[in-house]
Amino acid sequence: MSNLQRIMFISTMGGYMWGGSEELWADAAMYLAKSQGSEVFAGVRWWPTRHRRVHDLETAGVEILNWPDQTLSDPWTDFLEAVEPDLVIVSNGGTVPGRPLTKSLLSYGKPFANICQANHTYLFFSDDDADLFARFFQESILSAFVSKANLALLESQLGARIPNAAIVRNPVNLPDGPTPQSSDVGPEDRVIKLACVGRLHAPSKGQDILLETLSTQKWREREWTLSLFGDGPQKRVFQRLVVMYGIEDRVSFVAHRENIADIWRDHDLLVMASRYEGLPLTVVEAMLCGRPVVATDVADIKEVVDEGETGFLAEAPTVPSFDRALDRAWSQRAEWPRIGAQARSRALDFVPQEPGGEFIKLIEKAMMKPGLELEAPF
Repeated sequence: MSNLQRIMFISTMGGYMWGGSEELWADAAMYLAKSQGSEVFAGVRWWPTRHRRVHDLETAGVEILNWPDQTLSDPWTDFLEAVEPDLVIVSNGGTVPGRPLTKSLLSYGKPFANICQANHTYLFFSDDDADLFARFFQESILSAFVSKANLALLESQLGARIPNAAIVRNPVNLPDGPTPQSSDVGPEDRVIKLACVGRLHAPSKGQDILLETLSTQKWREREWTLSLFGDGPQKRVFQRLVVMYGIEDRVSFVAHRENIADIWRDHDLLVMASRYEGLPLTVVEAMLCGRPVVATDVADIKEVVDEGETGFLAEAPTVPSFDRALDRAWSQRAEWPRIGAQARSRALDFVPQEPGGEFIKLIEKAMMKPGLELEAPF
């Protein structure tokens, strides 16, 4: 990227300080700042305190800038012109940036690329928005998706093919090896410890589906506990739900854990009733720790979760569907050690060695030969 001296990343993450969708752009920015000699900028939402990863970026030499004042008439154009980047890379927690940023990128006159994370089937665009975002993807030098299914879904939502698309993988918190069980007693002979790891957010993670499933009479008669790891906008709703369902003695709310192995040392099975995803890090990380997964068949989860081999798939994010998948897992719990070992082997195929660097190589290829179909290096 020697001809690109000033590179700006813009994260559209606005509801939370940080999330799994932030890791790829941050890793790429770190790679550029440390090894490429470019001036690297990052536009992020202002928070009263900075997340530790933002501090890490700043320490590595990335200049951190706060989003512009959105009350201004053309905030993003002024923001871009003040920095004058040679290349802009937008990271979307979803699939598209907002209309103001999109319009500014289209009029700025310099190349831009974007990273697309989650998508969901109930996202619909008006004709005007679909026209705008279709043009955005047509002019982007690279559109990186973490899920093949989400790419296909977005094309159907826009009614347009997306050129210069590539499939990429997010960085993963890679443990040294499979995490040992805390008990020598097999899962068929003891209380099963379930864990749901992720933002407490019903529209995406579907914890309400999980709790309703476990509240049914069949599951009340079985021996299990559930730990909900994380925080989010529906925490108090879920706390009331477990009381309403009468399962408060079985469900614990636990703070976010940085060390993934600490979670899986004491838990047997990941349960994710997600309504939409990209390729969730929590699924890959649990599998890397040697734990089976019960998850909904959304986005690219089925790329890593093979029914009965590395986990169990609910065909839809509904209580009956998730109940059937969880029941299949329960009936095979004597096989969980074997399934967990296979899960780790499968997940290792999805772990990029240098995700930020590999993403930047895709950018370089797109800059050198614009308009070519791109293949991911995985």
